[in-house]
Amino acid sequence: TATAPYDNEVKLVVREAPATPVAIHIRVPSWHEGTPQVRINSAPPQDGPAPLTTRHGAADGQPLTYLRLERQWREGDTITMRLHPRITAELLPDGSPWVSFRYGPTVLAAEGDRNDLVGHFADDSRMGHVADGPLRPLEHLPVVLARSTSDPAAGVRRLAPDRLAFALDHVDARPGESVTLVPFAGIHDSRYHLYFPLAEPERLHERRAELRAADEAALALHDRTVDAVAAGEQQPESDHQFQGQDTWSGLTDGLRWRAATGWWSYRLTNPDGTATGLQVIHLSDGKAGPTRVLVDGHELDTLTP
Repeated sequence: TATAPYDNEVKLVVREAPATPVAIHIRVPSWHEGTPQVRINSAPPQDGPAPLTTRHGAADGQPLTYLRLERQWREGDTITMRLHPRITAELLPDGSPWVSFRYGPTVLAAEGDRNDLVGHFADDSRMGHVADGPLRPLEHLPVVLARSTSDPAAGVRRLAPDRLAFALDHVDARPGESVTLVPFAGIHDSRYHLYFPLAEPERLHERRAELRAADEAALALHDRTVDAVAAGEQQPESDHQFQGQDTWSGLTDGLRWRAATGWWSYRLTNPDGTATGLQVIHLSDGKAGPTRVLVDGHELDTLTP
Protein backbone atom coordinates (compact mmCIF):
# COMPACT_ATOMS: atom_id res chain seq x y z
CA THR A 1 0.00 0.00 0.00
CA ALA A 2 1.13 3.57 -0.65
CA THR A 3 -0.26 7.10 -1.00
CA ALA A 4 2.65 8.52 -2.99
CA PRO A 5 3.59 11.21 -3.73
CA TYR A 6 1.83 12.78 -0.73
CA ASP A 7 3.16 10.17 1.67
CA ASN A 8 6.31 8.35 0.61
CA GLU A 9 5.89 5.44 2.99
CA VAL A 10 5.35 2.06 1.32
CA LYS A 11 4.01 -0.98 3.17
CA LEU A 12 4.19 -4.63 2.14
CA VAL A 13 2.24 -7.26 4.09
CA VAL A 14 3.10 -10.97 3.98
CA ARG A 15 -0.10 -12.93 3.30
CA GLU A 16 1.37 -16.42 2.92
CA ALA A 17 4.70 -17.31 4.54
CA PRO A 18 6.91 -20.24 3.41
CA ALA A 19 8.12 -22.76 5.96
CA THR A 20 11.79 -21.89 5.43
CA PRO A 21 13.66 -18.55 5.42
CA VAL A 22 13.57 -16.71 2.09
CA ALA A 23 14.95 -13.42 0.80
CA ILE A 24 12.62 -10.67 -0.38
CA HIS A 25 14.14 -8.20 -2.83
CA ILE A 26 12.52 -4.75 -2.86
CA ARG A 27 13.30 -2.45 -5.75
CA VAL A 28 14.81 0.92 -4.80
CA PRO A 29 13.68 3.50 -7.39
CA SER A 30 16.34 5.44 -9.26
CA TRP A 31 14.72 8.70 -8.11
CA HIS A 32 15.24 7.85 -4.43
CA GLU A 33 17.86 9.89 -2.58
CA GLY A 34 20.03 8.16 0.02
CA THR A 35 19.41 4.78 1.67
CA PRO A 36 15.78 3.78 2.26
CA GLN A 37 14.60 3.53 5.86
CA VAL A 38 13.21 0.04 6.42
CA ARG A 39 11.29 -1.39 9.36
CA ILE A 40 9.82 -4.84 9.89
CA ASN A 41 6.81 -4.92 12.19
CA SER A 42 7.63 -1.33 13.23
CA ALA A 43 11.20 -2.21 14.27
CA PRO A 44 14.54 -1.96 12.41
CA PRO A 45 15.83 -5.24 10.91
CA GLN A 46 17.43 -7.34 13.67
CA ASP A 47 20.58 -7.96 11.61
CA GLY A 48 21.23 -4.27 11.00
CA PRO A 49 20.64 -2.22 7.83
CA ALA A 50 19.35 -4.25 4.91
CA PRO A 51 22.07 -4.87 2.30
CA LEU A 52 21.71 -3.45 -1.21
CA THR A 53 22.12 -5.63 -4.29
CA THR A 54 22.40 -4.63 -7.93
CA ARG A 55 21.02 -6.34 -11.02
CA HIS A 56 20.93 -5.32 -14.65
CA GLY A 57 17.57 -4.20 -15.96
CA ALA A 58 15.87 -6.48 -18.46
CA ALA A 59 14.79 -3.67 -20.79
CA ASP A 60 17.81 -1.41 -21.21
CA GLY A 61 20.54 -3.13 -19.24
CA GLN A 62 20.81 -0.28 -16.72
CA PRO A 63 21.67 -1.39 -13.17
CA LEU A 64 18.73 -1.71 -10.76
CA THR A 65 19.14 -1.53 -6.99
CA TYR A 66 17.27 -3.74 -4.53
CA LEU A 67 17.03 -4.09 -0.75
CA ARG A 68 17.56 -7.68 0.35
CA LEU A 69 15.59 -8.84 3.38
CA GLU A 70 16.12 -12.48 4.42
CA ARG A 71 14.45 -14.07 7.42
CA GLN A 72 11.82 -16.55 8.52
CA TRP A 73 8.68 -14.75 7.49
CA ARG A 74 5.31 -15.17 9.17
CA GLU A 75 1.84 -14.34 7.94
CA GLY A 76 1.03 -10.73 8.80
CA ASP A 77 4.63 -9.50 8.84
CA THR A 78 4.69 -5.89 7.64
CA ILE A 79 7.62 -4.31 5.81
CA THR A 80 7.63 -0.51 5.87
CA MET A 81 9.97 1.45 3.61
CA ARG A 82 10.22 5.24 3.60
CA LEU A 83 11.50 6.81 0.40
CA HIS A 84 13.03 10.24 -0.15
CA PRO A 85 12.27 11.44 -3.69
CA ARG A 86 14.75 13.84 -5.23
CA ILE A 87 13.79 16.77 -7.43
CA THR A 88 15.14 16.39 -10.95
CA ALA A 89 15.15 18.52 -14.08
CA GLU A 90 14.45 16.87 -17.41
CA LEU A 91 15.39 18.37 -20.78
CA LEU A 92 13.80 17.54 -24.11
CA PRO A 93 15.36 14.58 -26.00
CA ASP A 94 16.52 16.84 -28.85
CA GLY A 95 18.51 19.04 -26.46
CA SER A 96 16.48 22.17 -27.15
CA PRO A 97 16.37 24.68 -24.25
CA TRP A 98 13.17 23.58 -22.51
CA VAL A 99 13.01 21.99 -19.05
CA SER A 100 10.45 20.24 -16.86
CA PHE A 101 10.69 19.08 -13.25
CA ARG A 102 9.85 15.93 -11.32
CA TYR A 103 9.54 15.10 -7.64
CA GLY A 104 10.57 11.47 -7.70
CA PRO A 105 8.36 9.97 -10.44
CA THR A 106 5.76 12.75 -10.10
CA VAL A 107 5.66 15.30 -12.91
CA LEU A 108 5.35 18.87 -11.65
CA ALA A 109 3.66 21.78 -13.38
CA ALA A 110 2.64 25.37 -12.65
CA GLU A 111 -1.02 26.32 -12.72
CA GLY A 112 -1.81 29.07 -15.21
CA ASP A 113 -4.81 31.35 -15.60
CA ARG A 114 -8.44 30.25 -15.82
CA ASN A 115 -9.59 32.90 -18.29
CA ASP A 116 -11.11 32.26 -21.72
CA LEU A 117 -11.43 28.49 -21.28
CA VAL A 118 -13.65 28.19 -24.35
CA GLY A 119 -14.73 24.61 -25.00
CA HIS A 120 -13.39 23.49 -21.64
CA PHE A 121 -16.28 21.06 -21.21
CA ALA A 122 -17.10 18.88 -24.20
CA ASP A 123 -20.59 18.64 -25.63
CA ASP A 124 -22.10 16.13 -28.08
CA SER A 125 -21.41 18.20 -31.20
CA ARG A 126 -18.89 17.20 -33.84
CA MET A 127 -15.41 18.17 -32.55
CA GLY A 128 -17.11 19.27 -29.34
CA HIS A 129 -14.21 17.79 -27.40
CA VAL A 130 -11.76 20.36 -28.82
CA ALA A 131 -10.92 23.30 -26.56
CA ASP A 132 -10.96 26.35 -28.84
CA GLY A 133 -9.88 28.94 -26.28
CA PRO A 134 -7.21 31.46 -27.28
CA LEU A 135 -3.57 30.45 -27.04
CA ARG A 136 -1.13 32.33 -24.82
CA PRO A 137 2.11 33.75 -26.27
CA LEU A 138 5.30 31.78 -25.64
CA GLU A 139 6.99 35.12 -25.02
CA HIS A 140 5.07 35.51 -21.75
CA LEU A 141 6.16 32.17 -20.28
CA PRO A 142 8.37 32.18 -17.17
CA VAL A 143 11.98 31.48 -18.20
CA VAL A 144 14.11 29.24 -15.97
CA LEU A 145 17.58 30.72 -15.45
CA ALA A 146 20.50 28.32 -15.10
CA ARG A 147 24.03 28.14 -16.40
CA SER A 148 24.96 25.27 -18.70
CA THR A 149 27.23 23.85 -15.97
CA SER A 150 24.53 23.90 -13.27
CA ASP A 151 21.43 21.83 -12.55
CA PRO A 152 18.14 23.70 -13.13
CA ALA A 153 16.62 21.63 -10.30
CA ALA A 154 18.81 23.57 -7.85
CA GLY A 155 16.34 26.43 -8.21
CA VAL A 156 13.38 24.36 -6.96
CA ARG A 157 12.53 24.69 -3.26
CA ARG A 158 9.83 22.87 -1.29
CA LEU A 159 7.53 25.37 0.39
CA ALA A 160 6.53 23.32 3.45
CA PRO A 161 7.02 19.74 4.71
CA ASP A 162 3.26 19.14 4.88
CA ARG A 163 2.49 20.58 1.46
CA LEU A 164 3.48 19.13 -1.92
CA ALA A 165 4.25 22.45 -3.55
CA PHE A 166 7.56 23.90 -4.69
CA ALA A 167 8.80 27.40 -5.46
CA LEU A 168 10.73 27.91 -8.68
CA ASP A 169 13.26 30.48 -7.52
CA HIS A 170 15.68 30.96 -10.41
CA VAL A 171 13.11 32.17 -12.90
CA ASP A 172 12.29 35.31 -14.84
CA ALA A 173 8.53 35.85 -14.67
CA ARG A 174 6.18 38.74 -15.30
CA PRO A 175 6.17 41.52 -12.65
CA GLY A 176 4.45 40.40 -9.45
CA GLU A 177 4.24 36.79 -10.63
CA SER A 178 5.75 33.86 -8.73
CA VAL A 179 5.94 30.29 -10.02
CA THR A 180 4.72 27.42 -7.85
CA LEU A 181 5.09 23.81 -8.97
CA VAL A 182 2.53 21.18 -7.93
CA PRO A 183 1.77 17.63 -9.14
CA PHE A 184 0.58 17.88 -12.73
CA ALA A 185 -2.08 15.21 -12.15
CA GLY A 186 -3.77 17.48 -9.59
CA ILE A 187 -4.28 20.47 -11.90
CA HIS A 188 -7.81 20.76 -13.27
CA ASP A 189 -9.94 23.46 -14.91
CA SER A 190 -6.92 25.63 -15.64
CA ARG A 191 -4.17 26.30 -18.10
CA TYR A 192 -0.80 25.03 -16.98
CA HIS A 193 2.93 25.24 -17.69
CA LEU A 194 4.72 21.89 -17.82
CA TYR A 195 7.84 22.66 -19.88
CA PHE A 196 9.59 25.98 -19.30
CA PRO A 197 11.99 27.87 -21.57
CA LEU A 198 15.57 27.61 -20.29
CA ALA A 199 18.28 30.25 -20.60
CA GLU A 200 21.57 31.33 -19.10
CA PRO A 201 21.06 34.61 -17.18
CA GLU A 202 23.08 36.72 -19.63
CA ARG A 203 21.10 35.31 -22.58
CA LEU A 204 17.64 36.00 -21.15
CA HIS A 205 16.78 38.80 -23.60
CA GLU A 206 17.99 36.67 -26.52
CA ARG A 207 15.85 33.75 -25.33
CA ARG A 208 12.76 35.94 -25.06
CA ALA A 209 13.44 37.24 -28.56
CA GLU A 210 13.53 33.62 -29.80
CA LEU A 211 10.16 32.94 -28.16
CA ARG A 212 8.70 36.11 -29.67
CA ALA A 213 10.00 35.11 -33.11
CA ALA A 214 8.44 31.64 -32.72
CA ASP A 215 5.08 33.25 -31.86
CA GLU A 216 5.28 35.55 -34.88
CA ALA A 217 6.25 32.72 -37.23
CA ALA A 218 3.38 30.54 -36.00
CA LEU A 219 0.86 33.36 -36.44
CA ALA A 220 2.18 34.21 -39.90
CA LEU A 221 1.92 30.58 -41.01
CA HIS A 222 -1.60 30.33 -39.59
CA ASP A 223 -2.70 33.46 -41.45
CA ARG A 224 -1.28 32.17 -44.75
CA THR A 225 -2.66 28.64 -44.47
CA VAL A 226 -5.74 27.79 -46.53
CA ASP A 227 -5.90 24.12 -45.52
CA ALA A 228 -3.67 21.64 -43.69
CA VAL A 229 -3.59 17.96 -42.80
CA ALA A 230 -1.57 16.26 -40.07
CA ALA A 231 -0.15 13.05 -41.53
CA GLY A 232 -0.70 9.98 -39.39
CA GLU A 233 -3.51 11.52 -37.32
CA GLN A 234 -6.87 9.78 -37.68
CA GLN A 235 -9.30 12.71 -37.72
CA PRO A 236 -7.33 15.06 -40.02
CA GLU A 237 -6.70 12.22 -42.48
CA SER A 238 -10.36 11.20 -42.41
CA ASP A 239 -11.43 14.81 -42.99
CA HIS A 240 -9.16 14.97 -46.06
CA GLN A 241 -10.34 11.71 -47.69
CA PHE A 242 -7.15 9.76 -47.07
CA GLN A 243 -6.38 6.92 -49.47
CA GLY A 244 -3.25 4.80 -49.75
CA GLN A 245 -1.55 1.51 -50.47
CA ASP A 246 1.37 -0.11 -48.63
CA THR A 247 1.53 2.79 -46.18
CA TRP A 248 1.78 3.05 -42.41
CA SER A 249 1.99 5.69 -39.71
CA GLY A 250 4.00 6.11 -36.53
CA LEU A 251 5.08 8.42 -33.73
CA THR A 252 8.58 9.79 -33.11
CA ASP A 253 9.35 12.21 -30.25
CA GLY A 254 5.69 13.21 -30.07
CA LEU A 255 5.41 13.87 -33.82
CA ARG A 256 3.10 11.68 -35.90
CA TRP A 257 4.16 10.76 -39.43
CA ARG A 258 3.24 8.61 -42.40
CA ALA A 259 5.52 6.55 -44.67
CA ALA A 260 4.99 4.15 -47.55
CA THR A 261 6.58 1.76 -49.97
CA GLY A 262 3.54 2.49 -52.13
CA TRP A 263 1.60 5.75 -52.02
CA TRP A 264 -1.00 7.79 -50.15
CA SER A 265 -3.08 10.84 -50.94
CA TYR A 266 -5.21 13.59 -49.37
CA ARG A 267 -7.81 15.90 -50.88
CA LEU A 268 -7.07 19.47 -49.78
CA THR A 269 -9.59 22.31 -50.01
CA ASN A 270 -8.99 25.65 -51.75
CA PRO A 271 -12.45 27.24 -51.74
CA ASP A 272 -11.45 30.73 -52.90
CA GLY A 273 -8.65 29.63 -55.20
CA THR A 274 -6.15 31.73 -53.25
CA ALA A 275 -3.59 29.01 -52.44
CA THR A 276 -0.26 29.59 -54.19
CA GLY A 277 2.07 27.05 -52.59
CA LEU A 278 2.39 23.72 -50.81
CA GLN A 279 4.50 23.13 -47.70
CA VAL A 280 5.46 19.56 -46.78
CA ILE A 281 7.32 18.65 -43.59
CA HIS A 282 9.63 15.77 -44.47
CA LEU A 283 11.37 13.81 -41.72
CA SER A 284 14.90 12.74 -42.57
CA ASP A 285 15.56 8.98 -42.53
CA GLY A 286 18.69 7.48 -44.02
CA LYS A 287 16.84 4.26 -44.91
CA ALA A 288 14.16 6.06 -46.92
CA GLY A 289 14.32 6.57 -50.65
CA PRO A 290 13.14 9.59 -52.63
CA THR A 291 9.50 10.63 -52.26
CA ARG A 292 7.60 12.14 -55.18
CA VAL A 293 5.02 14.83 -54.43
CA LEU A 294 2.21 15.13 -57.00
CA VAL A 295 -0.68 17.59 -57.22
CA ASP A 296 -3.59 16.48 -59.41
CA GLY A 297 -1.27 13.98 -61.09
CA HIS A 298 1.47 16.52 -61.88
CA GLU A 299 4.83 16.02 -60.16
CA LEU A 300 5.63 19.05 -58.02
CA ASP A 301 8.89 17.96 -56.40
CA THR A 302 10.93 14.99 -55.20
CA LEU A 303 11.94 14.85 -51.55
CA THR A 304 15.20 13.11 -50.65
CA PRO A 305 16.33 11.97 -47.18
